[in-house]
Amino acid sequence: MATASPLDTLDYAKKLEAAGVPKAQAELQASALNDALASSVASSRDLSNLEQAIDGRFASLEAKIDARFQQVDARFGARFDNVDARFDARFDNVDARFEAVDARFDNVDLKLAHLESRLEARIGSVDLRLGGKIETLQWMFGVMVAMNAAVLVQLFLK
Repeated sequence: MATASPLDTLDYAKKLEAAGVPKAQAELQASALNDALASSVASSRDLSNLEQAIDGRFASLEAKIDARFQQVDARFGARFDNVDARFDARFDNVDARFEAVDARFDNVDLKLAHLESRLEARIGSVDLRLGGKIETLQWMFGVMVAMNAAVLVQLFLK
């Protein structure tokens, strides 16, 4: 701490003398009080120096904290990049498997389309054969109705 004191020793000694303290004793008390205050009271310069020292320590601490956060950010960034790469690889694998399944479904679709065309051809063939037989049955049924009608007409007319 500085030796300067905010105490005005001359004014203090005069006040002591005015109160009845002998001059030599008043000056001695003023000097002793000045010495005591000078070693225990901080001056504005002392406070300014302390403020600068504290500011310097805070700046140093902030720099250390910033550097540490940058290290942590770099480590997390590297880990996240690694995780991203692993996820990308797994998703690519899943995509490839889905593409293989899609290819199988495309193959099944082709087989079903071929089967459908074969079934349609067979159904068409059956329709043609049944169509001819139904026409024959209709003709035969018509002949039977006509013959029965002829028999009934003969029976009623006789």
